Order: sequence, then structure tokens, then C-alpha cells
Amino acid sequence: AYYTYFNRDWWRQSSTSTQRPNDRSDPACGSMANLNTTCGNEGRLRQYWTAGLEPRVTVEHGLLGLDNTTEAGLRYHQEDQYRIQANGDGPRSRNPGTGRNAGIREDSDREVTAISGFVQNRFDFGRWSVTPGLRYEDVDYERIDNLLGTRGKTSITQWIPGVGATLEAVPGTVVFAGAHRGFAPPGVADIVSATGGSVDLDAELSWNYELGLRSTPVDGISLEAALFRMDFENQIVPASVAGGVGATLTSAGETLQQGMELSGQIEGNAFVDWPVEPFARLSYTWLADAEYVGQRFSNVPGFGTERVTGNRLPYAPEHLLSGTVGIRTGFGLELQMDGFYTSEAYTDDLNTVDI
Repeated sequence: AYYTYFNRDWWRQSSTSTQRPNDRSDPACGSMANLNTTCGNEGRLRQYWTAGLEPRVTVEHGLLGLDNTTEAGLRYHQEDQYRIQANGDGPRSRNPGTGRNAGIREDSDREVTAISGFVQNRFDFGRWSVTPGLRYEDVDYERIDNLLGTRGKTSITQWIPGVGATLEAVPGTVVFAGAHRGFAPPGVADIVSATGGSVDLDAELSWNYELGLRSTPVDGISLEAALFRMDFENQIVPASVAGGVGATLTSAGETLQQGMELSGQIEGNAFVDWPVEPFARLSYTWLADAEYVGQRFSNVPGFGTERVTGNRLPYAPEHLLSGTVGIRTGFGLELQMDGFYTSEAYTDDLNTVDI
């Protein structure tokens, strides 16, 4: 069982160029000159509740004369967001104002109830094993706008199959492979409009494949390499492509993403006898392909007739690199330094600027 509660009261003056302090529809807030005087602010006041139950059971048995391990589980998950946008009259206001663009601008509830269940069985053949599995997801959405007096509901259900296999090629080295259905449901605001209507937006679906190798060649060193391929039949992206505040989502249709991942970790206490334990991690992802493969036209305003099939997806860099070095002490303190590198990426589906 789990439960979380999070409260965030965030007051700010501007989030996009059409909002304060650049909102010329309000004479008291027409330019940056009014920033610290008559220009009001916005309070994005949020409360989030999350709760759920997730019982699981594991049974070992001898079906078909093999060593089997069956796992099954259920999950009940509940989320509730309570959202207020209160515009104040001054730059340091903490209450709704009475000015032209002040007052309560949003008062809404967004609720999600998700019920899921899974079962999988590991067939052990000695050096190799096969694990098929099946999961079911049922997600119910509700959005209530207390200002408009509207309420909307919708739901999504999905069966999610998958299968994985491992082979111990040599002691300390395992080859693994898998094929799994990918499923990512949209958020409440993406599938239910503020007026209570349902948005024509399906869940994000894909078939994901991997083939890789995990190895511990010597004590203290672990290595992993994997090839991956993700065939999306309905990838979800921002409708404006560049996204940003208030961007809605749309189905990008069929896309392909494939490449390679490499990672390694060193535990220094396997090689040196120090009073602290040094360690290091390094990972690299090469996203060789990330492209529209179905018939697709641009979402950039004014370019709706431009065909973008074969173009690279926005915000999909080809290279990602991260590294960590650190030490662990004997009294519970761990210190580490991280570094990250992300290569260039397009910000629109037209691939306007060469990278």
C-alpha cells in the first residue's frame, strides 16, 4: 500500500510572452516598466494526492517437468489533482485580485483511477529460460471544471503481452532478448477537454524489441550492451511540435526508433583496500534512427501540406552520454559527481536547421 500528498503554491509573473508582464490588454501591465509596480502575478496553486494497493504473489512449481516460477499481481491506483490559478493585482500578491485580468482563472479537479493485473511464468531450462507474460490496464479519467460547471469522463483499456529469454553463454555472461508491447496512457487534460468533451487521442502504443549481453568479466566490473528497436504505431507528441506551455498533444502515427546502449560499472573495493569505496559508472546511447515512417504532414503552422515522412523526430538527439564517479563511506555517506552530454536535436518536424 502507498500514499503520497504534495502541495505546491507557485507564484510567478510570466510564463509565456502573451502573459504577464507582457499582457497589453491590461493597461496596468503593458510593459516591463510595470513589472515591480502595478503588474500583477499568477498563483499556480496545486494539490496532488496519490494512493494505491499492489499485492503480489510468487509460486514455484514443476509444470511440464520443468522448474517454473509464476508471478501474479494486481494494482489499484488513484490520483487526484486540485488546480487553482489565482491572478493577483500586484507583483507580490498572494491572493486573487480584482483587476482586469485578476481573480480566479482556473478551478478544476482531475482524477484518474487505474486498475491493472499481470501474470508471468518463467520456464527454466538450465542455462536458458523463457518468460512469457500478460498485463491488463483499465484507466478511467474524470475532469471537473468548477468555473464552467462542466464534467467529463472517458476510459482506456489495453492488453499488454510480452516475452523475454535469457541464455547463460559462459559463467558470468548472459545473453538476453525480449519482445514487449509498449503502452503509455495520456494524461487527464490531454484526453478530456475543459468543457467535458472527449479528445480523439488514443494511448501511445508500440512494439519494443531488445537483444543484449550482460557480463561480469571479473569481480568489481559489470558491462552491458544492447540493441533496441521501438516500432510506434501511435506515438504521442506535442501538437505544436515545439511544445511549450499549454501545448496540446496529438498522435504522430507510426514512428521508428532504434539504436544501441552501452553501460559499465566499476566497484573500486574489488581492486583497492581503501577506507572508502570508490565507484564509477558510464552509459552511452546511440539513437541511430528516430523518424516518422507513416504518411505524415507537418504540424508547424503554415506548413500543413509539407510531408515529413522520413524526417527525424523533434527532441530526439542521436547521442546521449552520462558518467558518475563517487565514493561510499562506512557511515552511510555517499558522495558522487555526475556528468551528462546530449547532442543536438531538431525542435520541429520540418528539420529546419541542419545539425
